[in-house]
Amino acid sequence: MTTINTIEDLIRLLDENPEWVEALRARLLTRELVEMPQTLARFVETTNRRCDALEN
Repeated sequence: MTTINTIEDLIRLLDENPEWVEALRARLLTRELVEMPQTLARFVETTNRRCDALEN
């Protein structure tokens, strides 16, 4: 079993185990924050389509 004594230990373990980062993120952040990148991407796509339609 690995002992984590410092923040550097935790960071090293997270770097070595990327799947742990996602699990930790899911525990620390709300669902809305976890989904924010996808929500923002949809917003940008919709906004760009609307701007393109206005320009034509």
